[in-house]
Amino acid sequence: MWMIFFSVFKLFISICLLILAAYYGGHVTFDIAGKIIELHIAAVVFSILVMLYAYGFLKSVLRKISSALSGKPAYEKGVDYLQRAFSGILLKDRKLAAKSIEKAKKYLGDIPLLAWIEGQLMLANNDQHRAKAIFYELSSKEKDTALGAYSICNMAIKERSSSDAINAINSVLKIYPHAYELIFQAIVISLRDGNFIEAEKYLSSIKNTKKGKLVAAIVYSEKGRVLHDADLLKKAFKLAPELSENALHYADCLISDKEYRSARKVLMQAFKCVHLHKLYEKYISCGKNLSNSDILKLAEKIMDEVPNSWLTHFEFANLALKNDMQQLAFQHLLIAYEKEQYNFIADKIEEIVRNIGNTPQNIVNISSLPELINAKPVRFVWKCRHCGSESDVWMPICAHCDWIGEYVYEENCTINSNQNNLISFL
Repeated sequence: MWMIFFSVFKLFISICLLILAAYYGGHVTFDIAGKIIELHIAAVVFSILVMLYAYGFLKSVLRKISSALSGKPAYEKGVDYLQRAFSGILLKDRKLAAKSIEKAKKYLGDIPLLAWIEGQLMLANNDQHRAKAIFYELSSKEKDTALGAYSICNMAIKERSSSDAINAINSVLKIYPHAYELIFQAIVISLRDGNFIEAEKYLSSIKNTKKGKLVAAIVYSEKGRVLHDADLLKKAFKLAPELSENALHYADCLISDKEYRSARKVLMQAFKCVHLHKLYEKYISCGKNLSNSDILKLAEKIMDEVPNSWLTHFEFANLALKNDMQQLAFQHLLIAYEKEQYNFIADKIEEIVRNIGNTPQNIVNISSLPELINAKPVRFVWKCRHCGSESDVWMPICAHCDWIGEYVYEENCTINSNQNNLISFL
């Protein structure tokens, strides 16, 4: 781009000089071998410009001819073979890769990138020992790169060799201290080995990242759960109240010390983050010798605190049904269904409607019922945001991709218009 701009600029200057020479006029006199030659100044400027452009053109042509006769410089040939070797690895053409590596070595020597490509070729040949030897040698020679250490790390993770993986990760971090994905991987390895001290060493490096607080909370939570340490569970809860399992463990510790009010505060805050049945159930059962009226009051409180959740209204309706309060139960089931059109809520509404004939009072105004035929089947799962794998329970580390803190709670719904047919029943 700059070369084109410079060429256009030179042409523009040349035209301007010719125009100025032609405009101001004048002649130039030359004495050549006793012969007087008089030329217009514009002709002189034009001749000089022609000679300059001719010189540049001839210089370019001579350079190309010289390059063609002498061949490419050694480093250029080496780069060409290096590119071919890399292409051979990508295309899984091991013969092309092997030949190109050997030829590239003649011109470039044992440069880090070439050694790394050779290691990849060994991996493609299933020669793990040779590949590891190449990567270890490369790692010992590297100063500003970490190709060898990173490759050793990947191999160690696949082989489940924790010590080798941690050592390789630490080597990479010396050169690239902000390699956060490797830091998270080191924490995962340490947690799986139960080495909480090693895991905590990395927390200062990730404290300013978006995911840092959550990962730190998981480390403290796992350590607190294993050691039955309420202080660690509390620390984890303050960092990430959305960790429902930690909130449940922390609440259990408070309940064991008969601190029911504090336990309910913890459960309420966690429920506001994630609307889980386990949190709800623990909240309304948190206390000693609770009567039915006490449980209903707790259910009303959590419903008031989280009014937009279908779960609070649905569970309140279930409690009302247990206390034979069908009218109240029916009202809250309708509210729950208004928020989320799940099939099990529709089934509960239908159950009450079917029991109209067995009740002394007509508690249901059938004409005001919502349409329930499009209620959707639903399954609630924990899903990994990284690989998409699903689990029925929350896990700190995904069993499929080894990523930490990636599980989110979500619903899986499919529309099924034949799921419920209350309209035909009525």
